[in-house]
Amino acid sequence: MGERTFRVARPEDAEALLAIYAPYVEETAITFEYEVPSVEAFRARIAHTLATYPYIVAVEEQEANAGTGHVDGASVSCIDRAEANADTAHVDGASVSSAPASGAGAGDVTGTHRTSERIIGYAYVGRLHERAAYDWSVETSIYVDRRARKHGLGRQLYERLEAILRAMNIISVNACIAYPGTMNTVAAADRLQDAHIGIGDPNTADRTRKDLREGSADSGVDIGEDPYLNTNSPDFHAHLGYQLVGHFHACAYKFDRWYDMIWMEKWIAPHPAKPEAMISFPELPEEVVERCLR
Repeated sequence: MGERTFRVARPEDAEALLAIYAPYVEETAITFEYEVPSVEAFRARIAHTLATYPYIVAVEEQEANAGTGHVDGASVSCIDRAEANADTAHVDGASVSSAPASGAGAGDVTGTHRTSERIIGYAYVGRLHERAAYDWSVETSIYVDRRARKHGLGRQLYERLEAILRAMNIISVNACIAYPGTMNTVAAADRLQDAHIGIGDPNTADRTRKDLREGSADSGVDIGEDPYLNTNSPDFHAHLGYQLVGHFHACAYKFDRWYDMIWMEKWIAPHPAKPEAMISFPELPEEVVERCLR
């Protein structure tokens, strides 16, 4: 792997970031979005976030001979089945999965030597809630390129993001994460069907709902494997200090399956009696942002 650096995202990064995000939409339940957004829509999302909050990217320097017009591996069109890992995480209820390499942008050319950066991951935050009382809390999102996994990139992105958020006086970071639903196991489906059509004991439906809920994220119950989603993202967040604070059951539907959603939170700063006002990202001095990204 080449040298890894971090910088603030730009709207013109939309195509490269979308190349990372698209497989999560098309092949996983990591995001509950059904359709891959257009480049224009994704560009607007980046600009909207940057108007208030940080949006950062990890880039890897690539090298190639001048005149070839190509950096090896700078763009890849094929998509393998996404598989989650502990160095990647979520958006819109995201656990983590692999994604293909993103596009590359032109870099400097010196004589016969060319360098070009390849975006290998990104992370950003948004409002937890529109009310002003929630100004000190945000929702986090993170995605990592498949070829950059298992190298600590997820942690590095979150560490830099949290450093910026502390400079903004943010206190609480929250992750909304898709979670495999017990509703999708064959046994659960059969039992639920029996309950709905009234077979057996009249209390079957109530017992079935209770049994299904025993597959909560903190129960230790084996909920089986799901081809579109696993528990790597909750594990990743827990490893970084997030704690489970909520579990919603069978609240989302994708790929003909019902999925759960969990909330995990982490406090990155103390809760003073009178907190300093939240500072918007554009108001942070450039040198502060650069120091946080190192």
